[in-house]
Amino acid sequence: LNATDADEGTNGEVLYSFSGYAPERVRDLFSIDPQSGLIRVKGNLDYEESGLIEIDVQARDLGPNPIPAHCK
Repeated sequence: LNATDADEGTNGEVLYSFSGYAPERVRDLFSIDPQSGLIRVKGNLDYEESGLIEIDVQARDLGPNPIPAHCK
C-alpha cells in the first residue's frame, strides 16, 4: 500500500493498520507492516473455502488529530 501526507514532521508520517471493519479471519491470514504498508500472507489460503478476501485497511498520520483514510 502507499499513502502520502503533505504535512511536515510527524504529521507527514503515515501508519498503516487493518481497519476496525477487517474481520478476525483477515487478521489471522494476513499481517500489515505499520510503516511500509506491506501486506504479507501468514496463514494458509484455501480458494475452495473463500475465493475472494477483502482487506479493509486504514492509513493515518501521527498528528494530534489524525483523520484516517480507508481503502479496501
